[in-house]
Amino acid sequence: MFRPFADAVRRRLDWRTKQSQPTIIVGVHSFTPVYSGTVRPWHAGVLYGEAKVFGRALIAALEKETGLIIGDNEPYNIHPDEDYTVPTHADSRGLPGFLIEVRHDLIETLDDVAQWGRWLTSALSAVASA
Repeated sequence: MFRPFADAVRRRLDWRTKQSQPTIIVGVHSFTPVYSGTVRPWHAGVLYGEAKVFGRALIAALEKETGLIIGDNEPYNIHPDEDYTVPTHADSRGLPGFLIEVRHDLIETLDDVAQWGRWLTSALSAVASA
């Protein structure tokens, strides 16, 4: 399952590069509110590697859009030896790339998911057009 997906992403990015299309890599995951007995205070987090300027701009846009606490490389940070999408598909190509982590308890219902979809769309659009 992993290899076919990764290969499809690589082929699509190769095509976009040949077409000179602007590209931003975005992955969305979720995280637990408590990990190993420690409460995680963030409502969401933006994880990035080389794309520090874009990552911090996305954090600012999400904070403005939501009024929530957005972690800067929290609840964890991107590590080239432990992560795949951002180091492989974004950083290695010189493309901006992020993982957006949303806390589990904030996406429990379809309405919650739809709200986060609106917030992420607005924030990503603001960063992409800047």
